[in-house]
Amino acid sequence: MLHPAHLLGASLLLSGCLSSGEARLPGGTYRLQPASFAPKADTWEEVEFQHPKGQGKFLVHILNTGAKIRLTILDPATMATLLACSYENGELKRSGIDREIPDALPLALLQIATWPADAVQAGLTGSLRIVAEPHRRVLEDQRTPVAVIEGSPSGQRTIRLPSYGATITVRTAPQP
Repeated sequence: MLHPAHLLGASLLLSGCLSSGEARLPGGTYRLQPASFAPKADTWEEVEFQHPKGQGKFLVHILNTGAKIRLTILDPATMATLLACSYENGELKRSGIDREIPDALPLALLQIATWPADAVQAGLTGSLRIVAEPHRRVLEDQRTPVAVIEGSPSGQRTIRLPSYGATITVRTAPQP
């Protein structure tokens, strides 16, 4: 099984972390946005990661109360928590057995892929911008795609990371 650090590390092409709640991206940084910027949610998702060097499957729980956003990545075979991170009142917290994944990265990917485009743009700095169309959005650095996110009416999302040759497929899953 592919290590979760490969999944999330490649996902945003992270080159480092800054202060709590910020992730460094090619062309700038992304600052996590407050939970109130997106609809409340309590969902489970199955995440598949494919990369030329390997693949992996994970179960992800997302909880947005409107005041706090929490994302938990689980091993689907054992239900062990690989990583849990939350963001509330400008404070980022994390726990879990994986210490290699930078703190803000999982929530940054979630927000960039699914939150309203104006909220995402508010968190981007440098030459980064989000281009949103119905069922498709592109995170760009000077018109070069960093991430291409496409959704289908069934709710499945595909996140392509061109410079890594990686693809992440996200499907709604039943609560375990």
